[in-house]
Amino acid sequence: MDNDGQLLGAILVFHDVTEARAMAIRMSHLARHDSLTGLPNRVLMYDRVLQAILQSRRLGQPFALLFLDLDHFKEINDLLGHHMGDLLLKEVGNRLKSCLRASDTVSRQGGDEFIILLTNLTEAEHAEDVIHKLVEALSVPFVIDNHEITVTCSVGAALFPDDGNNPEDLLKHADAAMYLSKAEGRNCYHFYSPELHEHLQSRRRLQIDLRQALEELQFKLVYQPKVNIAQRKVVGAEALLRWQRPCGQIVPPLEFIPLAEETGLILPLGAWVLETACLQCEAWYQETGIRLPVAVNISAKQFADQHFVPMVQACLARTQLPPAYLELEVTESLLMSNAERTRQTVANLKQLGVRVAIDDFGTGYSSLSYLKNFEVHTLKIDRSFLQGVTQDKQASALVTAVVEMGKALGLEVIAEGIETPEEAEVLLRLGCDTMQGYLFSRPVPPEDLVKWLDTWPESDFTAKKG
Repeated sequence: MDNDGQLLGAILVFHDVTEARAMAIRMSHLARHDSLTGLPNRVLMYDRVLQAILQSRRLGQPFALLFLDLDHFKEINDLLGHHMGDLLLKEVGNRLKSCLRASDTVSRQGGDEFIILLTNLTEAEHAEDVIHKLVEALSVPFVIDNHEITVTCSVGAALFPDDGNNPEDLLKHADAAMYLSKAEGRNCYHFYSPELHEHLQSRRRLQIDLRQALEELQFKLVYQPKVNIAQRKVVGAEALLRWQRPCGQIVPPLEFIPLAEETGLILPLGAWVLETACLQCEAWYQETGIRLPVAVNISAKQFADQHFVPMVQACLARTQLPPAYLELEVTESLLMSNAERTRQTVANLKQLGVRVAIDDFGTGYSSLSYLKNFEVHTLKIDRSFLQGVTQDKQASALVTAVVEMGKALGLEVIAEGIETPEEAEVLLRLGCDTMQGYLFSRPVPPEDLVKWLDTWPESDFTAKKG
């Protein structure tokens, strides 16, 4: 600018903001998307649920919020490593997206939890069709780095406006419905309802009571004898857990055992059962001079615990019970859930001198060909496997095949749940001479079992009708 105010020139300064702008866009994306899968995260999902609420109110169309959780994902991380787990989560996200419309949203909330928003539903029932599609898609095995991985999922669903009118309530209720799916065995789905809320509240109260019961040892063991009819002698007793509240109310095992497994309380509770049963076995010996082998049921969570075998070994050392007098009962489905790990655990228990029995045989894989891979000692035929054995020739033939094959593999075969003299007589004729059930004795307190030992066998066992 000269003295007359004329512009003589100008200096222009340019800055290349391309990189900064790209970084800002990337930071904005990361703030609203999951860094592993690239799916929307909780923040973006919350915003889209708010938009869905506004749209639904304007158009009068319902929408659904799904809470999807992979079953037993921790086992995949433990067995194959977190890198494989991360790759699986990416593939799960891609497969879920492939099942949805462009207007829908699948979001990863963290871990193995996914939230799915289904908008523009003409009818609420259409959400169920989508859930079936998602579950079916995930049931197809994933092949990742030459590993074939099969997963299942548990799903909970909440509908707007029936199950909530804000994102928080909808997510909470979908989560509650998913929790019920987990509690009922996984690999299923539930829709939220007020009755479900009451059910979950009841379960939470039971969980609090269960923790208190464990602290106060409100539990006791009862024992049901196993008898060999051919030799007319008692060959062992199964320890069964009972919970009796201070008021005298008995809580059925089917109510609290699954809850104990779900919450992890089965580990301390199972350790107490094992030690109590071992001590009782020694107490019977001191009182009667008879060593009666005792069987203890082991849950899947106990069996999978890395400290399980050392815990059993320490328990035997403390109680001074000879290992041959302890039998651990595991279910058939547990045995097959992770074959290699199970085989090693069973082998370690055998090395301790402890016996292992397959309980509830006939309710799971029902394949004796698997048994040669496991060093088990006893096969317990489930009650459901014996239905119609006194009248149905096919049922009799099936039981005969199981007994003969079990014995050919060197296994002791026991039929459980025997209630009538006719059942006992048929099983004896079919070659199964070891049995357990109400025909001989109900589960009784340890002192009553001693009295029972003095009266059995009677002159005619068929006269003892439960």
